[in-house]
Amino acid sequence: MEAQLIMARSLAPEDILPGTYIMVLSEQRELLHPVNPNEGDVAPMITRVSMRPQETVPPRLVLEVNLPFVVVKNFEQKTEMLDIRAVQLARVSKRFARAAVKPFVENETQKPNKRVCDICGTP
Repeated sequence: MEAQLIMARSLAPEDILPGTYIMVLSEQRELLHPVNPNEGDVAPMITRVSMRPQETVPPRLVLEVNLPFVVVKNFEQKTEMLDIRAVQLARVSKRFARAAVKPFVENETQKPNKRVCDICGTP
């Protein structure tokens, strides 16, 4: 069996459909530069910067789309809303999404039912 290379594809807003697994490729931020009257500035300057996400969040499942907003379900089965004007999304395969979420789900199921002291570990 040969290993198949699958690449995440950047999504245009019109390609985001319910049932698609997505991850954030980049986030757009706006930086405000202060006014410096000594240099002849009359108004603050705003610079848009594209950045990688500070945290790599596991894939999310798209539930509903109403551009520019997208409702997604995260690995904790909670819904979130994304504003795609501020993020660039990528489509990932269902197989990748399951593999990426599996460790988080396993950790949740392995938690003990008893309350345990955080300091000494006794019940």
